[in-house]
Amino acid sequence: RDNKKFILIPSMVLVLFWFGYMSYFFSKSTLLNPPPLVESPIYYIEEKNLSAELFSRLPTSSETITGFPMEPVNIIIVGSYENLIHAFESTGWVQPDPITIKTGWRHVIASILNKPYPQALETPSFWNTQMNDFAFQLPTKTIRQRYHIHFWATPLVTDHHRKVWFATSHFDRAINLKTIWPTHRIDPYVDNTRNKIRDDMLKTDVIEKIQELQIAEALRG
Repeated sequence: RDNKKFILIPSMVLVLFWFGYMSYFFSKSTLLNPPPLVESPIYYIEEKNLSAELFSRLPTSSETITGFPMEPVNIIIVGSYENLIHAFESTGWVQPDPITIKTGWRHVIASILNKPYPQALETPSFWNTQMNDFAFQLPTKTIRQRYHIHFWATPLVTDHHRKVWFATSHFDRAINLKTIWPTHRIDPYVDNTRNKIRDDMLKTDVIEKIQELQIAEALRG
């Protein structure tokens, strides 16, 4: 029990410090502004030829804050910001709370006590050096297990004048509280999360078509 206190107390202090820093970082970042609704396209691409043009000029994965590759882009959505938000909200996905000391404390307590927190905080992710524009999560009965998806507005617009969004997704299986700095254990089978999102989107009234694209060559054993 003493060993557990020795680990939990420093963990809480460090996490609260991290949330305080991230709250300051987010409050000073212009990237927190909603994605612009006025289209300013840089690259036009053909919808019928998406797989060939999507990553001809752009990265295929997200990055850590230090610039190392992190997660592959495994979801691409073509459409308006409003329809995208409506699709996720209508199927039970929620956006995370803003990062503050109060929400950080709630996050820490829920993590330690294994309680639900539907709007639990999200760690920011980066793509093409840009922080994600927004994120959604699908909560479970415990904060330690959640589906995540991070979105970026890309500079791509289709020949039908529709915006292209890139996203990364994964599922948190657990939180490791046995270390000084709590870490998430992510399900390595990210395709399962992608398929879960696909199935949820098919339940909405805004999806016209779902298509699977082969962006990278499959690994061979």
